[in-house]
Amino acid sequence: MINKVFNYIVPLVMMLVVLGCIGCNDNSLVDYRTTKLTTLQDYADEKEQDKYTMDGWAVICKATVNGKKAIEDAATKTAVTKAFDEARGIIDSVEEKKTVSDFIKNGAYFITDTSWELYIHKWIKDNENQLNGIDDELIQKAIDGKVTIKDSNGLVISTPIRNRMWIAVHSDMLSVNNDSYQFVRDGAVYTGQNLNTSISFVLSGNILIIEENGNVLEYKFDESYSISDNELAKFSAPTNVIYTYGGERLNYASFSWNPDYESGYFGAGIEIKKADSEDYALVMINYPYHYTYVTQFSSDFFTQGINIIRIYYIGGPSLNKNTKQVHMIQNSEYELFNVIVDINGNVKIEEKSK
Repeated sequence: MINKVFNYIVPLVMMLVVLGCIGCNDNSLVDYRTTKLTTLQDYADEKEQDKYTMDGWAVICKATVNGKKAIEDAATKTAVTKAFDEARGIIDSVEEKKTVSDFIKNGAYFITDTSWELYIHKWIKDNENQLNGIDDELIQKAIDGKVTIKDSNGLVISTPIRNRMWIAVHSDMLSVNNDSYQFVRDGAVYTGQNLNTSISFVLSGNILIIEENGNVLEYKFDESYSISDNELAKFSAPTNVIYTYGGERLNYASFSWNPDYESGYFGAGIEIKKADSEDYALVMINYPYHYTYVTQFSSDFFTQGINIIRIYYIGGPSLNKNTKQVHMIQNSEYELFNVIVDINGNVKIEEKSK
């Protein structure tokens, strides 16, 4: 009798053990699958969309969706692992967008001899009516930078200066002819824009080819210049700003000041926060005329109440020809003024405490 019972019990126990193990395997697979699903989704979520092209981001999204489905359909841990690894591999194969500095070298570029001669020829032609006679000797002296040119009235004309014909590139910003631009690449063409002007150029080897005022000019990379390791420099804020307001109709606000040496090389930005707004808006980039900044606004630029004007020097990549380095200059601090407009549109200015 005992033997018969034993014969029944042993197979039953073995069956329960097997069934129990099968249950354990099922639970283990479910847990493993869940872990891999979560890990894959977290891995995809760590990617930042703006670092990829539209096509690249689409590949990442598709790999994540398809990978999760393959994991859910997998019948074994091995299959789960394979599905996970394949999906992650596809995600890893998508390269981040290259920044423009991956294509254009940061550094200094100077106008080539040929472009400089073309530039002088065009400048003289554009100013022909003001010049008191043109000949080959005058043109050559202008090219060599050894001439003072006077107009027909005997007044000295400001001539181009070659050592100012440079381009500085640093951290996806470019400076040329007293303007700085944040620039981007679209195919073979680079474009940059600020409030006043736009610019486009192409790269050919170590030559930047740029169109300026109807001139197609070439600037060659100068390997003798290095990128400064120093912390970002900063212009000093505008100082001794003289302001006036009123006028015949009592409706204008005027500001003038003289920049310190090299301050404001890229111009001065003027922003206004209207009385009915919480945000500042850049309304003007101003440049000095005979070493003096002058700007004027009518009451139409403001709204009734207390408006705020802030003036600052614009930063950008710059050259230090003594150390032969390219360095980035930050925007200066602000000089602030309250512009108060009454119900009749009359304007009053008060210097704002910082």
